[in-house]
Amino acid sequence: MTYAPTVHYLKRIALATGAGSFWFGKEAQKDINYNAAFPQVHLFLMPAPLSGANVSYPVRLCFYGQDAQENALNLADQASPDNSLAIQDAMDLLSQQFVAALRDDEEEVFDVSDEVQRIPVLREGAQIGTGFFVSFTLTTRAAVC
Repeated sequence: MTYAPTVHYLKRIALATGAGSFWFGKEAQKDINYNAAFPQVHLFLMPAPLSGANVSYPVRLCFYGQDAQENALNLADQASPDNSLAIQDAMDLLSQQFVAALRDDEEEVFDVSDEVQRIPVLREGAQIGTGFFVSFTLTTRAAVC
């Protein structure tokens, strides 16, 4: 599978597992768009090295929940959906569901790497984002050419 269909595939899986919006390339590298639906998945540009006749895509995504400056990491009020820890936990779950959906998709032409790196992330400043950064490798099962 070539580059554009791979991006569309990742978008389809992200939206199917509960993302409210999906951003790629230039849009993913900008500030978080608070006018768009949350949770947001941002896919960063992927290298596309060839290994023999197969393509491996090192995928880097960030799953962001809607957070605000005033939402502290308030461990005293764990039930609050505005609690930054609750938002972090929801993005943890969403990122796990996304990876599971990739692995369960038997009709697709990709293998997902056994190791998936997942790192909690807090984006501070004018645009606040709380979530999980996820990286893994997709490799085509059949030769592209």
